[in-house]
Amino acid sequence: MPEHAPTVLDDARAALFAAAERVWEALGWPADRADQFPPVTVRAPAAWVDVPVMHQAPTEAGQTFAATFPVVFVVDGSEQAQVQQQDALLAYGWQELAGVKIGPPGSQRAVIVQTFGPEDVDAGGAMVRGLVARVQVPLQTRTLCRQTLVRDDEGTP
Repeated sequence: MPEHAPTVLDDARAALFAAAERVWEALGWPADRADQFPPVTVRAPAAWVDVPVMHQAPTEAGQTFAATFPVVFVVDGSEQAQVQQQDALLAYGWQELAGVKIGPPGSQRAVIVQTFGPEDVDAGGAMVRGLVARVQVPLQTRTLCRQTLVRDDEGTP
């Protein structure tokens, strides 16, 4: 794929990937169990950031444009071991993902973890027990109100 200038989606993916790495480290696994993109072959335990859904996200401040990224975690072992691992993943995953901020210092925006729960995940042909966090990333705000111009000391816009 040809190179392109980084986008806000690239920044969001990188920040969510870094959060997934911190989750594995907090649980005693190496950070390399996380991938920035869906892996070709899933080796549980694993985590990755999948393709976002773009959508409108109304707020009190106006109409916001957002992207919601699925962040996928899968584990292995007996059913009981998987459930125990998923309980820990829910706690640490929520904490790390909810703490993600996007944007330059001074104008960072917090993400919103919309849901985080169990789902069947396709791991290259086999369905496995997984957890999927749906993380909303605010991208911009739209308003119908005209923006106030910044004026210098002499009143010139």
